[in-house]
Amino acid sequence: MKKLKIYIDTSVVSHLQADDTPDRMAKTQKFWDNLDIKEYEFYISELVMAEINNCPEPKRSYLESSLRQAPLLLP
Repeated sequence: MKKLKIYIDTSVVSHLQADDTPDRMAKTQKFWDNLDIKEYEFYISELVMAEINNCPEPKRSYLESSLRQAPLLLP
């Protein structure tokens, strides 16, 4: 069976550490913890990577670490 492809936008990654919106942050972290589901392929673009690189510290380091641990593909 063909895997569904899901594109991860910058706003999704950014909400991994969004103390000002704790409900969204909790939902995003739960989603992120389930990225290894085998029915899906998760994609992220170079633009998203560039936007993450422009985040202030320490958020940038946290998000970059989260991205390294996720099974994300570049299109």
